[in-house]
Amino acid sequence: MKMKLIALAGAALALAGCETTTSYPYQPSTQNVMAFQSALAPSNTKVQLGAFTRDQTINTTPNCRMLGPVDVAPGKTMETYIRDAFQAELFQAGVLSANSGATIAGRLDAVDLNTMGTGSWTLTMTLTSSADPSGYQVSTTFPFSSSFSAVSACKNASAAFGPAVNDLIAKAVANPGFVRLAGRP
Repeated sequence: MKMKLIALAGAALALAGCETTTSYPYQPSTQNVMAFQSALAPSNTKVQLGAFTRDQTINTTPNCRMLGPVDVAPGKTMETYIRDAFQAELFQAGVLSANSGATIAGRLDAVDLNTMGTGSWTLTMTLTSSADPSGYQVSTTFPFSSSFSAVSACKNASAAFGPAVNDLIAKAVANPGFVRLAGRP
């Protein structure tokens, strides 16, 4: 009987090590929408979004402890998730155009997930545009509550990805280079 319990516990542990934690859908930030409006609406500047890519060395489904990968963009690439987040906020701000204005592109340069101690997502991205091909780099380290339990820590990490992207976008639009990206006079 004792051997059966040990085997059952071992099997449960092995299965738990193969779980994937997924994130929630992106929720646009009212503060970011207002920041885009402040930066672009007074001059009636519109922008388009181009391609968002990533450094191919980035692991876009980082492992969370021994639980398994954190899939922050189920059904999408991480860079598509971030592009869609920019698109949602620019659209809500009324400054996104389908066919006029500077075309903004992004490149995800680094992603780091830490679930030990105080958890954090670190995201680094370079933004360029047809109006400012050199662009600028923006980075955020977004803290979240972790947990002793791997299951809870990984759920918290997954839930924190959307707010980390909100913070990355906030830093992007707050950067003085954003108006140059948009081609604003």
